[in-house]
Amino acid sequence: MTTFYKINTDKTAAVGSGTVVPQGYTEYTKGSEPKELIDALALQKFKSSKPNKYSEITTAFDTATKAIIDVLPHEMATWKDQENEARSYVANNTIATPTLDAIILARGLNETVLVFATKVIANADAYRVAYLPLLGKYQVLTKQVSLATTTVEVEAIKW
Repeated sequence: MTTFYKINTDKTAAVGSGTVVPQGYTEYTKGSEPKELIDALALQKFKSSKPNKYSEITTAFDTATKAIIDVLPHEMATWKDQENEARSYVANNTIATPTLDAIILARGLNETVLVFATKVIANADAYRVAYLPLLGKYQVLTKQVSLATTTVEVEAIKW
């Protein structure tokens, strides 16, 4: 089995292996590769390192946030309404709270709007305390990837 290379016009390297070196390819022994080939391979590695690192960071972020957001999507759809009504109600207990009222009724726990609103606000605040640092970390790391100019810089970025 032999390894062979071809430097393309965009200065990237096509790599192959087999028993016969195809036309247009050159076989090199390890350590005898010309600088142009080494540069082309390095550029190719760098070009693929950023998408791979973005994927790695996104997967780590998704894993870290899954425990925080591990609720049914339709419940998340009402979070903003619940929080807005809860904060408004605590500030002025005469406002209408149709979302909170419907949830309280469905829960059947005989909670007052104030008791439930207090729980909603506590949960919203706890969510922010847990989620926002992870979001900030995600944003910083993806920015570092976009600014990286070498494969070594990209590979040094860790969740």
